[in-house]
Amino acid sequence: MDLKAKNSLLATFSENPKLDLFSGKDSPGKTLLEKGAACEKGKEAVDSENSNQDEKWVERDLLNLSESKGTASKRQAEEDFQESEKRPKLETLKSNLRILESKDGGKPRKISRPERILREILSESIISIAQTIHELPEETLELTKEYLRNLISTPEKKAELVGLQNRLEMRSDLTKETLSKCHKDQLKILVAVRTSLKSFLSRNIRLPMTDMIEIFLFMRCRNMNCKSLLPVDDYDCKICSGNKGFCSSCMCPICLNFDCASNTCSWIDCDVCSHWCHVACGMQKNLIKPGPSLKGPSGTTEMQIHYIGCGHASEMFGFVKDVFLCCAKEWGPETLIKELDCVRKIFRGSDDSRGKDLHIKAEELFIRLQNKMMPAADVCNTILWFFNVEALNTPPLSR
Repeated sequence: MDLKAKNSLLATFSENPKLDLFSGKDSPGKTLLEKGAACEKGKEAVDSENSNQDEKWVERDLLNLSESKGTASKRQAEEDFQESEKRPKLETLKSNLRILESKDGGKPRKISRPERILREILSESIISIAQTIHELPEETLELTKEYLRNLISTPEKKAELVGLQNRLEMRSDLTKETLSKCHKDQLKILVAVRTSLKSFLSRNIRLPMTDMIEIFLFMRCRNMNCKSLLPVDDYDCKICSGNKGFCSSCMCPICLNFDCASNTCSWIDCDVCSHWCHVACGMQKNLIKPGPSLKGPSGTTEMQIHYIGCGHASEMFGFVKDVFLCCAKEWGPETLIKELDCVRKIFRGSDDSRGKDLHIKAEELFIRLQNKMMPAADVCNTILWFFNVEALNTPPLSR
């Protein structure tokens, strides 16, 4: 374009304000080319900036994705670790829940605070629990004892009590030395669980700590009216040696429960091994039955008890007669009824004549006294007369 054409074009633009490309408002001092270049550069800059922004977004997305994956992986790793840490505890918890459910008809139940304290006493170390009990409120301790009393007294909860006793059996730290560091109430609870005797939880019990420890370790009789050191004697007995804590002075070898009854036909001792036995237990195990007469005519029988400790047989008629002749005058009506009931049951299966006669007489007097058809004094005199007459007609027999 020649100079003349350029001037003409410039004049045209200057006369038309709408075509003012040279206005300095936006780009003062810049020519159209410069402004066009600036526009191009601006466009490139924008494009470049947009491109850079896109790249940054892509980069940011990639970083976010990476961080997300890293965080997810880290979180997963932490969750896996926590799960692995929890698994043994969960297994223990589930096992405990299964035990509780089995004790409660398969339904889970909430463990009360007294029960939880009791379980801790039986499971945790002696020293730590001694300190804990020392700091427990008296009311909380009494609630724990009451829970144990109910547990011991309720036959339906026997399996739960046995489970607690098994916890004690599995512990190897319960020695004489460690038990001496017990809190007195802690030791009472341990002894009550092991012996199944709630009497040890009573406030009235004033046993020395040494006696309580020996009872817990089966070194002393748990019967507080006996408390003999064990074993009582040197007699070689399978009952004494096979049952921890068994006391031949006061315990039945069949039910293994102690009894200090006296002046009764329901509790009998052996002349040979000095073991005692409940007559009811002996009848239940068929240990009281007719046997060859010890001193009577050959071929005759008599009612005898056969002791499981030594195998010795002892006749029952003489034993019952001695008890009535010595004690019947002191018995009240209720005791007399119980003793007649015991005698009629002992001789129910008698084959010999005097055993049969005693069964008939005891049955008759038992019914009369129970139905108040005869005064207790007359019943007592009648049975004593029976034994005295029998003694005149029969030579004494040795048990």
